[in-house]
Amino acid sequence: TDGTYVCDTHRKTPVDVVSITQSERANAHKVAQIESLFARLGFKYGSYLNKATQCRIWRYRNGLATALHVLFPDRVLTPDFLVALTSSQLSLLYATMMQGDGTRDTDSFSCRDQRRADMFQFLCTLVGKSSVSTWRDMSMYTPTSPLMQNVPKMNGYFLVNAYRRDKAQVLKGHKREFVSK
Repeated sequence: TDGTYVCDTHRKTPVDVVSITQSERANAHKVAQIESLFARLGFKYGSYLNKATQCRIWRYRNGLATALHVLFPDRVLTPDFLVALTSSQLSLLYATMMQGDGTRDTDSFSCRDQRRADMFQFLCTLVGKSSVSTWRDMSMYTPTSPLMQNVPKMNGYFLVNAYRRDKAQVLKGHKREFVSK
């Protein structure tokens, strides 16, 4: 799943808008899950299929969109937000992020922004998982699939692997500190 949020200034009163995108061709089951989630939330949203990319796009404008803009103006989780969650909420957030940008078979999460990777690692720590983040340089690869009509130009991404083990060792060079505001 990928998403964006913007402020729609084409209206008399500007409105915050959140868009979520998922491939119908590659992830029909995730499209069904997202559709079910919107139905359960019970607020108005729009949905359409981009025929060129075969991606389903959902858009909503309501108080939740504004709250997301206020909480996460750069689309990055914060330490204050994460430490305010209960253990079950942290586990749900982890599972949801893995469904969106992760691979459950190997418990790996990918993103292009180092701050997002750092906050995902922080989340891993809070749910009791050790993890490692690495930068994957993709600039030398060219996608060869004939199914990809909209090949993105990609420099690379961060891959965070969360390990399924019950012990972790933190060495001197592995530690970073975050200060809450």
